[in-house]
Order: sequence, then C-alpha cells, then structure tokens
Amino acid sequence: MPIGNNIKRLRAESGLTQDRLGELVGVTGKAVCSWELGLKTPRMPVIERLADLFGVSKTEIIEDAKSTPVSPITRVPILGRVAAGSGCLADDNLDGYENVPTDILSTEEEYILLNVKGDSMSPKIEEGDRLLIQLQPSVDSGSYAVVLIDDEDGVVKKVCYSKNRIELISENPYYPPRIFEDSEVTRVRVVGLVKYIFRKV
Repeated sequence: MPIGNNIKRLRAESGLTQDRLGELVGVTGKAVCSWELGLKTPRMPVIERLADLFGVSKTEIIEDAKSTPVSPITRVPILGRVAAGSGCLADDNLDGYENVPTDILSTEEEYILLNVKGDSMSPKIEEGDRLLIQLQPSVDSGSYAVVLIDDEDGVVKKVCYSKNRIELISENPYYPPRIFEDSEVTRVRVVGLVKYIFRKV
C-alpha cells in the first residue's frame, strides 16, 4: 500500500525505529509495523502528525510515490574556490560534482559550482556558500558575477559599468569598491553570472 511504503521510506530516511516513530506520534511500534505491512491505515490525525514530524505534506504520505513526478537532476562540476575577500585563484581543479535540479538550468548554457571564501559579500553571500555560475564573458551592470583580475585572482562581486570604468562592489561595507578606469578595465575579465546561492543550514 502507498501509505505503508511511504511511512517506511520516511522512517528509514530519518533513522527511526518503528518503536521510536510510534512514541513520537502517539502509537505503539506494533501499530507502525502494521501500517508498513499494509495491514492497517493510520487515522487522519496521525497522518497529520507524521507529516509534521517528517516535514512533508500529507499528500506525500498518502499517495503512491510513483505518481509524484521527480525533478531530473544534472551533475555540475565543482571547480576550485572563488574568493569573496582579498582574492583567491579560481582555478580549474576539479573538486567533484554536485547534483543540481535540471529545471533551474538552461540547456543552452554551461555551468560550474564554486565555493566561496571570505566575507566581503556578506550577508548576501557568505563564506562556505556554493555558487552556481552560468559561464559567460559579460554580465549586465549591477549583476553579481565571478571575475578574474589580471587573470589571476578570482572574486565574486557586484559588477557596475560606466563610461570607461568598471567598479567591483562588495556587500560588506568594510571592503571599499575596486575601481578600474580607462586602460585598466582590460585587467578585469568576467567568468560568469551568479545564478543561485546554495547555503547549508
């Protein structure tokens, strides 16, 4: 039965025994066992307590999991680190891959993930955040982007343009803007646009 299968799956994912789950929702472990075997069905108030406990909707407990569409995922490479402070080489060392929901990606674009080091973009972007970067050679003025300075230092900044001038702005007021004017603008090269910020909680 869908309810029994869903309860068993959610219980296992939460690392709970049948007895412990029973304690948490006000029933016996034998009752939980009977649900998972499909012999009995929990009453609606208990289903509501289960949903609250597992942090899911009642529908996810009641309905067949097979009928619930699963979002496809795409493996995106994690490359080196990117600084949100004094500067850190945004190199091409592959640090692994992470699964990212395909529906937030464009099939026509290329992406990487970069880990943030430093606090110059705090509180919008914190140290330890992982940024999804859409690789592109330019961004609109006012966008958050990863840029290379002198092809060495990779930084994430708010990029603002004016005539013969590029300004790299930090969110943290402790860090002054970095300004490049006239011939110095060629020192700055855009790596890509910050599309999403992933933060562990």
